[in-house]
Parts: sequence; structure tokens; C-alpha cells
Amino acid sequence: MPLGAHALHALAEFPRQEGSPYVLPAERGDGHFVGIQKPWQRVRGAAGLDDVRIHDLRHSFASIAVSGGDSPYFAGKVLGHRQSRTTKRYAQFASATPNLKDDPLRAVAIRLRASRAGSRKMMP
Repeated sequence: MPLGAHALHALAEFPRQEGSPYVLPAERGDGHFVGIQKPWQRVRGAAGLDDVRIHDLRHSFASIAVSGGDSPYFAGKVLGHRQSRTTKRYAQFASATPNLKDDPLRAVAIRLRASRAGSRKMMP
């Protein structure tokens, strides 16, 4: 899976378990981490988001990407969708929100602000 510079930087800084080739090693044994439900429940509880599912994050990503001007095709590829009709459901939801394509100045300002904020947070 291709990763951006911020993700690569975060992975490089992530603490490693000595002797393990995995970024997320298994809690027991020599393999890699399997199963996200228990950690996800802790994260949701700490954030006060008890009713948010991991799949909801996928929906949010696709809706934000499409409403922000990215094509449903590219959003679908990032999500691993095999059929475009799966992603089109997100695009229909996104069409109910204001489209940044209608306001290019606002779109550029939002992307620049996000880019600058991300670079300050992630890079040393």
C-alpha cells in the first residue's frame, strides 16, 4: 500500500519491539498484530465515541474525499473497492454537502491550511 511522507515519518518514529520485523507485533508469539476490536473499543471509550464503528471512518473518508473534489474512482481505489457502484454511494452522500468545486478559492485555502497544519504536526 503506498504511503505518504507523513505516514512514513510516523512509522519510522513508532517504537519497535526488539527482534520483531513488524511495526505492530503480536501480543503473544512471534507473528504480527491480529484483531483490532479490543483496542478500538478502548480508543472509542477514551474519545467518548462509543457508537462509532471502524467502517464509519471509511464512509467519512470517502465522503470527505469526494465532496472535497477527489474523484469517486480514486476514493474507491484507496478504499480497495472493486466495483465503482460501491463508491458511488459515498458520492451521493457527499453531493448533499457543499461541493468545493463550486468555490475553487475556498478549496485551495482549505487544502493549504490542512497541508500546513499537517506538516507542522508531523515533521520535526
